[in-house]
Amino acid sequence: MVQMTEKNSLDLQLDQEWVLLIKLAKNQGLSIDYVRNFLKEKNREVNIGQN
Repeated sequence: MVQMTEKNSLDLQLDQEWVLLIKLAKNQGLSIDYVRNFLKEKNREVNIGQN
């Protein structure tokens, strides 16, 4: 049996949030590729801004 820790609970919560966000994007007609590219671009912008 897996014991729930605070970290496990947080991981599960974050995973559920991502699932909800992906479902919302899909319901808006956005493709998974669009979402993936959007996240990659935003990550790139954040990394550039940190330099």
